[in-house]
Formats: sequence, structure tokens, C-alpha cells
Amino acid sequence: MVRGWHHGRIRATRSQRAREILTELVPDLLRVFGGTTNPDTALLRFDDFLTRLPAGVQLFSLFHANPSLLSLVADIMAEAPRLAENLAQRPALLDAVLTAGFSAAIPERESLAADLAALTAGARDYQEILDIVRRWANERRFQVGVQLLRRDIDSARTGVALADIAETAVAALLPAVMADFARMHGQVPGGAFSVIAMGRLGSREMSLASDIDLILIYDAVEDGAVSDGFRPLPVSTYYTRLSQRLISAITAPTAEGKLYEVDMRLRPSGESGPIASSLAAFAQYQRDSAWTWEHMALTRARPIAGDADLQRRVRDAITTALCRPRDLGRLVADVADMRRRIADNLPRPSPWDLRNRRGGLIDLEFTVQYLMLREAAERPDILRRETDAALDALGAARILPPQGVRELSEGLALLRHLRALLALLFDGTPDAAALAGPVGATLARCAGAVDFPHLDADMVAACARVRAWYERLIARPARRVSQSLDQRTGEMAR
Repeated sequence: MVRGWHHGRIRATRSQRAREILTELVPDLLRVFGGTTNPDTALLRFDDFLTRLPAGVQLFSLFHANPSLLSLVADIMAEAPRLAENLAQRPALLDAVLTAGFSAAIPERESLAADLAALTAGARDYQEILDIVRRWANERRFQVGVQLLRRDIDSARTGVALADIAETAVAALLPAVMADFARMHGQVPGGAFSVIAMGRLGSREMSLASDIDLILIYDAVEDGAVSDGFRPLPVSTYYTRLSQRLISAITAPTAEGKLYEVDMRLRPSGESGPIASSLAAFAQYQRDSAWTWEHMALTRARPIAGDADLQRRVRDAITTALCRPRDLGRLVADVADMRRRIADNLPRPSPWDLRNRRGGLIDLEFTVQYLMLREAAERPDILRRETDAALDALGAARILPPQGVRELSEGLALLRHLRALLALLFDGTPDAAALAGPVGATLARCAGAVDFPHLDADMVAACARVRAWYERLIARPARRVSQSLDQRTGEMAR
């Protein structure tokens, strides 16, 4: 491999100067890579990285002048395939590592927005805005990943930081998309448009592997109204096409890659529903047609971009839907039924599928969401988008006993931390075999555990406690409801 580099078999080492610098660098490179947790894998990934470079002089010079940068790259290649792939696709990310603020804490949402606004202010056209936003988000996500690898940031802050980055990016794109769309189709007089974050973006619990779940809502008078542009469109068509344009702005690959994958399945009526809903239709759907699981998902809904007044009215509609009186027997039965359906679709998840396994994040989040829906009609103050904040609110309201708050909070912290690390260390969900040897040791080190067997035991114990609370609060009550219904049905038959 190294001989091939010296012989100029890849583009990065075809110049004489590149090979000269590489010759000086090789002893340090082999020493640093040899000291990683997985030297062979690290060198193979580094070779793939070099193979994709158009030239090597600048990179080799950076390594020569910044030994700490070489050490970081070695650790990334050994331990973080997602970051390694990011580097292979975008070597310019290394420039960001050398900036003064790279090791500093990720700024708050307002500072991120100001940072991105300063960059987009000089954009020459719409396409350049798309590239600037992608480049900025890629650098910020890479920064979070490196800090997580170095244990400079915990999983809770990781989730918040990644959500803030995504929210900032979407909020920056929306006015550019609307302005570009208006050049042809104008605007809807008196109309308003808003982006609603769902899922882990809504609850600010994202990982490096997360896509973004969105609902798009508009409000406008629709009785024969059309937009005022060169090519006017009816209101519903206008906002449908505007929504499609926004999704394309987020997902379409440019020279800087994609920004995010977008999941719209949580919109009213799911995949069969319109891509954009009017506020009136959204409120009516939540009142009259939404399934229990849709209201569970709605506990995480958070407006993140668009017209401020419409965002306020969307929040009001969400609160109204969540605080409606409920048939408590049907509620617990619906939640248990939804959990069974998920389990039936994935009957034997990997023990390290921390979302789907028994006692995993689904059990925990369903428990919290169920309690909020059960109590919100009388206690709307308990509603929280973030799971940890919801647990605190349920405890403060004495809806969940102190032991439940403690055990579920501890389980959430561990599972969320491990999930963030797995997204960093793996593409996809690992099985037990994948965690044998150096990879499991790396996971344990990043998690702050003594070793992998201790970490595995901690995870299993935490999941057992989570599952016990799910059984106590949902599964057993749901069985009693079912038995009572069966008994009444039998009595009626007699």
C-alpha cells in the first residue's frame, strides 16, 4: 500500500513534490496509525481517502505542519467510519479542524443562525445558497462528530447541537426557496407558510445518522384565490409546489452533497395525504381523524421556520389536539397495540438495536408519550417535546413516582448516549459479532465504561428496568382492558 503511494499510483502522489513530502511524513504516519485501536482498518480507510484526493501536496503539508491533525485523522480512520467517509467525500473538512473555534462548544441556535446568515449574505444566486448551507452544515456536523469521538460533548448536548444545526439550515433555506419560487409564481396575497419539525428534530434528540421529519403547513383564503406571479397558481397547488421545492432544496445532491434526507410520513394521512396541509385541515385532522400514535408523534412537534404568527397558531392547534379528553382504556390499548405491531415487524432485533429491542427507546418513549396524553387534559403543563424534560415534568406532577423518574431517566441517558456513539462508529445497527474485539473496546472507551462486557451488562440492566416500567404502565393495563372487553362481549353474547 505505502509502496503504491510512493510510486505515484494514485493522483494524490503523482507530483514529485507530493512524494517528497510523503517520504518525510511516512515514519510519523506509520507510528501514529500503528498506535490506534485498529491500525489495519485505519490504514485501509486512509488509503481510500488518499485515492479520492485530486492532489496531495496541500494535505501532506498540513499533516507535516500539524502533527495533531494527523493524530485526529488516524483516530477517525480507526474508529469512526461515518466521519472517515465524510472526510473522503469532502477533504476540505480538515480546513475546518484548524479553525480557532473547532474545539469550542457548539454555539447556541441564535449564534448558529447569525454565522450562517453572514455566509449566505454574499451568495450570488440561489444555487450558491444551497451549496453554502450544505458546506456549513457538513462542517458543523463534522465538528459535533469529532467532539463526540473525543468525549468533549455528551449525548444530550450532541442531540441538541445536531438539531440546532438542522433547524438553522432549514430556516436559512426557506426564504431563499420562497424568493426563487416567487420569481415565477409570485406570492399568495395574505398567505403564510410554516415548517414543523417532528421526530428527533422536533425533540432535539438527533444523532449523526438522523434524517429530518417534517410537516408543512400553510394558511390562506382558498376560495378561487391564486398567486400574483407571472404564472399564477391556485392556493393549494402553490403551496404543494413550494413544499416540493423546499424538500428538493434540502435533499437534492449538489457539488456539496445532500443536506438531509426528509421524511414526510408523519403528515396528516401519511403518504396518502397532501404534501402541504392548510392549518384548518391540519387542525380538523388532529381533532377528528388522527390515530393515537399520530398524537404520540405530535408530542414532539415544533415549528422551526416560516411565518411567526402561523407558527404560533400551529402551536395552539397542537396543544388543543394533545389536551383533548380521552377514553383512557382505549388510549392504553392503542399504545400497546402499536408497540406490538412494531415488534411483529421486527421480531428479533439485535440486542444493540437500541430503538427496537425490548426495553429500548421505543418502550421508553411510548411510556412517556402515553403518560402525557393520559394526563394532558387535566395537566397541560406537563407537555414537553424532549423526553428527559417530559420525565422531569411527570415526576414534578407526581404522575410518575420518583423511582420511575430515576430509572427511566438513567435508562434514557445511557441508551441515548450509546445510540449517538453507534451512529458515529457504525453504518447501520451492529450485531453482537460486530462488537467483538477492538470495535467493542472503542465503544466502551467512548462511553466511559471499564470495558465492553461491563458496558453490555449496564445496557441490558437498563433495558430491563425500562421494560418493567412499560409493562407496569402500559402492557398490563392494556391486557386488563382487553380482558374486560372480552368479558363484556361474552356476557352480551349470553
